[in-house]
Amino acid sequence: CSMAVNWDFNEPWPCAAGNSLINWPCEPKPAYYAVKDALRPTLASIKTGKNRFLTGERASAELYILNDSQGTLSDLKVNAYILKGDKKELIASGVCPVCAPRANAKFASFKFDVDETLGTVFNLTLEVEGHPEMNSSYKFIRK
Repeated sequence: CSMAVNWDFNEPWPCAAGNSLINWPCEPKPAYYAVKDALRPTLASIKTGKNRFLTGERASAELYILNDSQGTLSDLKVNAYILKGDKKELIASGVCPVCAPRANAKFASFKFDVDETLGTVFNLTLEVEGHPEMNSSYKFIRK
């Protein structure tokens, strides 16, 4: 079990250093936006089982829709891209037919090659057609 707990949401007075998300006087820090993005009620997600891959490996991944909202989601088309430098390459696509309220739905799986064209740190990006607020991006390591 693990969790992230925000012990210090905001600073009530000027402070030189601290772990707050909101700095005095009510100025959001970059961490605030990262937490806000991580706690979205609906998003596309990926499961790979690990975050470090060996060069030459054939990696596998599963696509999910995470729905913590009260509404049902349906017919969401998700495109998975791998970023190679400035170039975005489509590596998988799938449609989530339905995702019930407060549920997660696995709807597709795919494989991709980990080769020298990827940087030592590379990104997989998920884009949900018509719902950019559900897009996600994940960083992985190539050894």
